[in-house]
Amino acid sequence: MTNTTKGTYFAIISYVAWGLLPIYYKLLSMFSTSFILGVRVFTTFIILLVILIKRKQITTLFRGKRNLLLIILAGISIGINYYLYLYAINTNRILEAGLAYYIAPIMTIFIGIIIFKEKKNLLEYSSIAVVIMALLYQSIAIGRIPTLSLSIALSWALYSYFKKTTVYDEVESLFMENLVLVIPAVFALFLFHPTENQSFLSWALLLPAGLVTLIPLIFYAIAAKNIPISLLGFLEFSIPITSTIIGIFIYKETMGMVKIISFCLITFAVVLYCIEMWKRYSKVIKYVAEEAASE
Repeated sequence: MTNTTKGTYFAIISYVAWGLLPIYYKLLSMFSTSFILGVRVFTTFIILLVILIKRKQITTLFRGKRNLLLIILAGISIGINYYLYLYAINTNRILEAGLAYYIAPIMTIFIGIIIFKEKKNLLEYSSIAVVIMALLYQSIAIGRIPTLSLSIALSWALYSYFKKTTVYDEVESLFMENLVLVIPAVFALFLFHPTENQSFLSWALLLPAGLVTLIPLIFYAIAAKNIPISLLGFLEFSIPITSTIIGIFIYKETMGMVKIISFCLITFAVVLYCIEMWKRYSKVIKYVAEEAASE
């Protein structure tokens, strides 16, 4: 199995698992968003610390100031992303979280153009323009900017970039990211500890929060190391598709006409983006499919 094939498989598994997470986190609605995030970060940190101690890699983690800065920025980005994602789920805004992951790959293109001066083609510029139109329309129609969706999308797009540029392997990078977040997580555990008694079942569901999210993140880290960031963004659309289905059909969230129109515009932008990605990676995708069929 080639690295590209392996990376593609791991990306799909990671994204589908991520898309299903709202079902799990809805079961934890008796806990605050900050407390859930604190448990997730702290338990993930402990698991990864044990793994790295067993692998005798703790003393080899410093690899220059630039790499340290990149992994710190990755940790901050995923911390913000995860908090906002949990907040969206706990406040019955799964569709807004789903919308964010439709926007995120196109946000990645935008970051590449603005910050890293990358040159794009007409379809990519068009997809950005349509997303901006949709967001402007929604902002004017409802009288406010969809800040939650935009913030989730931007934090994930930044995380994708920093993750792609890191020199650490999947376990090392996740440990370093959680190391950045573990002190705020400990404070969150004390400050937002539930004041009411919770059932044994509630605690039993909460404690695996770190493991439940660690596995998809490890798969994502493997994928990010083995496939181009644009292909990673193309496969990312499995997250919002899954979240949208869950929000509408399981939790019965509704979409007003304004959101439907803006959603359709963003879907059109996604189609433009996917056409470009298909043109760019159709041979890769075909190769992965043929290799899978031959196994």
